[in-house]
Amino acid sequence: MSKKEEESRIEPLAITELEGKSFFIPSYQRGYRWTTQQVKELLEDIEDFVGKGAFGIYCLQPLVVKEHGDTWEVIDGQQRLTTIHIILSCFDIKMYSLHYQTREKSCTFLNNIKSKSKDEAAENIDFYHMLKTRDYVLRWKKEKKDRLQENAEAFFSEFVRVLLHKVKFIWYDTDTQDPVEVFTRLNIDKIPLTSAELIKAILLNRFNFENENNYERTRLFQQELAAQWDQMENMLQNDEFWLFFHDDSETSETRIDYIFEIICDQRVLGEPTEDIGSDQSYVFRYFYDYFHRNKYNRKTLQNTWNEVRNIYDTLVEWYTHLDLYHYVGFLLARPKESTRKKGKKVLQQKLLFGLLSKWREEGMTVAKFKSHLIDMINAVIADCSDLNTEYEIGGRSKTQCRPLLLLHNVETVIMQGSIARDIYGQEVFARFPFNLYKKEKWDVEHIDSNTTNSLSDFEEQKEWLLTTYIIATEEQRLKIERFCTEMQDEEDESIRQSSFDNLKEEIMPVTYEEELLTDDEKNMIWNFTLLDEGTNRGYGNAIFPAKRRIIIGKEQGLFYPVPTFNKEKGFTTKNATKRTSAFIPPCTKQAFLKYYSPSSGSMVTWTRHDAETYRLNMLRILSEKFNVIDSGYVHDTI
Repeated sequence: MSKKEEESRIEPLAITELEGKSFFIPSYQRGYRWTTQQVKELLEDIEDFVGKGAFGIYCLQPLVVKEHGDTWEVIDGQQRLTTIHIILSCFDIKMYSLHYQTREKSCTFLNNIKSKSKDEAAENIDFYHMLKTRDYVLRWKKEKKDRLQENAEAFFSEFVRVLLHKVKFIWYDTDTQDPVEVFTRLNIDKIPLTSAELIKAILLNRFNFENENNYERTRLFQQELAAQWDQMENMLQNDEFWLFFHDDSETSETRIDYIFEIICDQRVLGEPTEDIGSDQSYVFRYFYDYFHRNKYNRKTLQNTWNEVRNIYDTLVEWYTHLDLYHYVGFLLARPKESTRKKGKKVLQQKLLFGLLSKWREEGMTVAKFKSHLIDMINAVIADCSDLNTEYEIGGRSKTQCRPLLLLHNVETVIMQGSIARDIYGQEVFARFPFNLYKKEKWDVEHIDSNTTNSLSDFEEQKEWLLTTYIIATEEQRLKIERFCTEMQDEEDESIRQSSFDNLKEEIMPVTYEEELLTDDEKNMIWNFTLLDEGTNRGYGNAIFPAKRRIIIGKEQGLFYPVPTFNKEKGFTTKNATKRTSAFIPPCTKQAFLKYYSPSSGSMVTWTRHDAETYRLNMLRILSEKFNVIDSGYVHDTI
């Protein structure tokens, strides 16, 4: 009896009965994607089965296969087959082998899974998920061993025995001539399988080329498509690239789905002949309808793939171009909207498709497209283009100037990249991190607190003085120490306030006091900057030097405590402690480091001179390309 005759029945097959078998995972199958939660549930189910005496059998879902030479082509069930393989590897047991048509490295990685490192797993997404499963199984084993102690060996012995002999697949050897058809029918209603993966099954189905006489040409086309698909998916998994044009990192595991969604939603391949619905499979049904009405042939499938490639290649081209990356990224970053809320997916996709369509217009050049982007940006900043505008009055919230602050940061990065390109001939440039802008939820924040801090509280007075300690004269340092010592227990607040005011005036002369912004001036662009939500909430209404200290540490992943001084220990500088780091926008960092006013003599306050030079920098950088003005303001003294 042949292997086909012997094993074509539908019957339960124990894991041990798979020993020596070789399984072939065809190109139309998705990669390994099981989560630790799924692995956890499987282990717990088997463990519960063992605990109840392991009577009868524990059935896994069907393993649908088709004879493929000396191996078995896996049509459905490869996720569980791979998971069982990893579990057995963690017990140093090998039952069967798995081979992949387009992912040969996955076979090597899987066969040596127990010794693989996280660095090796970073090579592709299959490895990552395989290693996550391995780590969970090993952690589960360790926890069992620690809890059961002397009974652990007996537990694992019984667990393995049940796993090999009592846990069974429902073996189904299909006799169809089209395994992809079976694969699609079995998976169309399963949530884990995305529309893109179902479309891939059609694109790689060899039966769609049955009228082709050149077999080698067909095989090369399929291999090329599969390789390009994996390359594209790997690039799309990079958040720096993905969040340049998309708004959300919490998306389906296969991000190439978004490209198919664009083609479907914008009807790039024409209107469907039937209602495709609106459920999770509507995109697949759109392409299925297109393939069906245009016949399954090379031209139809090639045309589909060309549309996918055109969108992807355009996004990559923009991503690698200094100006286009930043201007497209700015427009798709929802500059007028709060990043605390998700953008409207339909509007975002429509905006992106509009840009893609403009790019593909006949006669379009990079220069023309860049000019188009600048026009769009001018429309976005129209209601905040005057740098002399006062906010927080007349219904003008400070968030209205968000587009201008974001554009200042973006154009600053472009300017730095242009220097590297034009002077040094270096095409590699630092990108403004739109991924972090979208992830960290940035706010518009006052540089000098909107509410004037009267510094009437002793701890605030002490912090202000101790912050200036390093730059103070020796005589001033002695006075700071004396104030911190003598005023610590002073009950008469008027005496303490008078002593502080005198000392503050000595450290920061009246000339600097006259330079402080008025309450109205604090609500103008020269006193605003962008800051991530966490940092903003972290320092609240803090004084300028305290904000500066927090921001410097935040970028380094550190918290720099204020120097302390008390009667018992005297003056003490504490070591920095580790904290969660955050990207600090370049213009925010430059403002707090007094980059725009190198001649500034005070690091303890944000003066009018600092504010003027900051605003002048905005005007110089932005007005050359954009409709940014500064009405009624003279900078002659700067």
